[in-house]
Amino acid sequence: MGLLTLQRSSLEREEKQAAAEQGKVAQIASKIDRKQGELDRAKTVSRQKSIGRQIQSLRADSAAAEKAIASHNKRIAALRVKIRSEETAEREALAKHQERADRDRDRSQVAMARRVAITSEEVGRLSDRLAEVEDALMERVREAITEDRVEREHDVFLSHAGPDAEVAEELYRELTARDLDVWFDGAKMRLGEPLTRQIDRGIARSRVGVILIAEEFVKGRYWTEREFGAFLSSRKRVIPILDGVDRETVSGYSPMLGDLVGLSTETEGFDEIAVRIAAALAEN
Repeated sequence: MGLLTLQRSSLEREEKQAAAEQGKVAQIASKIDRKQGELDRAKTVSRQKSIGRQIQSLRADSAAAEKAIASHNKRIAALRVKIRSEETAEREALAKHQERADRDRDRSQVAMARRVAITSEEVGRLSDRLAEVEDALMERVREAITEDRVEREHDVFLSHAGPDAEVAEELYRELTARDLDVWFDGAKMRLGEPLTRQIDRGIARSRVGVILIAEEFVKGRYWTEREFGAFLSSRKRVIPILDGVDRETVSGYSPMLGDLVGLSTETEGFDEIAVRIAAALAEN
């Protein structure tokens, strides 16, 4: 139990005792009044003396009670001073504690902001480094395609974003059904060989690139955009196939890609698209 709690308990006890003594004084005063009345009505001297002694005794009791009240009031006053002092000290201690807590919170927030800033800088540097690596990789792809003077093995290089593999496979079946040799990662990938090199070789040995552009393609970053860049560098023909997206959306993603004449599943099925691609290749 704390000191302040003890002092408040003592104050409550003293106040109750003072109140009890005050009640006793009132009772004694009432008795004195009654005895005074009896004294006034007393007929004999002996009766008057007896009542007078009782009144003196009551007055002595009243004086003792008054003295007790004064003693209680003195202790009550002292306790109230101590309680006010303790309450002031407690408030000051609480204010200091809150001040320290505020300073600690401010320091923590500053430290957190500093860590966030450092992390943001590191993420920025990592993004820059990643962009450099991607640019270097893209340059190697372009160089490989330019330097690879091999005979063409494939009519079509079918490019697509990863999430659109099932749709791309449907187009792949329609193209191969028209006797076209199609490089498609779902069918041409060789186990144990580097992915980048296989894609490089596929682009280098294909006559045209067919890029399937669906909603997922314009949302994220996939190998498709690197393959498109490689085709542009090699000056090969690229035929965009729009599936579920319009030309405006494609132009917003890549004005160069949106400018190319292509086909759309909105107006033609994959079978008709395959026929038109086969016819275009037969013309050259």
